[in-house]
Amino acid sequence: MHAVATELRKLGVSITKYNDAIEIELASEMQSAEIGTYMIIEWRRVSR
Repeated sequence: MHAVATELRKLGVSITKYNDAIEIELASEMQSAEIGTYMIIEWRRVSR
């Protein structure tokens, strides 16, 4: 689970790296949590 969170964090940073630091912060704090939850649910659903 930690590895998934780390990968999502990397994705969030690379997606937003050309944007403002504020947007990077928002992506890290908010979007990663939402996207992470969604992806984990999808991953569990698909891997069954």
